[in-house]
Amino acid sequence: MQSASSAPLLDPPHYGRLLICASLAVFAAAMVGILLRPIGYLSVFWPANQIALVLLVRYPRLLRPLGLLALFASFVAADLLTGTSLRLSAGFSTANLFGAVCGWLILRRQSERDLQMEGQYSALQVFFASGVAALASACIGGPVSAWAFELSLIQGLLQQATRPGDT
Repeated sequence: MQSASSAPLLDPPHYGRLLICASLAVFAAAMVGILLRPIGYLSVFWPANQIALVLLVRYPRLLRPLGLLALFASFVAADLLTGTSLRLSAGFSTANLFGAVCGWLILRRQSERDLQMEGQYSALQVFFASGVAALASACIGGPVSAWAFELSLIQGLLQQATRPGDT
């Protein structure tokens, strides 16, 4: 029997509950970003990628296929609800999720101390992971932007890579 001092403070959530809560959080954040964007443009405030990244770092179980599908569906559902085509939504959602997973690949190797911003170089490590995530997302989102907004590939990549709201 565990003593009170050795018991975890919070039990990990049941996987089904985790999927629902994570999906709702990403969906709500995507809706905020979509509703704040100018019509016909990308949002400059996009918290959904950051929330997806934080959820992946905090709950690595979300990296299972069902978890990734749930997060992907949240991005797509927010887009479809606001009138974006399925093809465009799938492209941007793939970019968003790919960026979050790439950010996780960097952050998963960091100590808990660094993730809680207590180390000397913690901010630099988190900033680096965010930059990698943004560039990874731009590698997919750039061509999607170029196609959707009739831009050159370079313009599409720059548009995606320089969005301040991107992961």
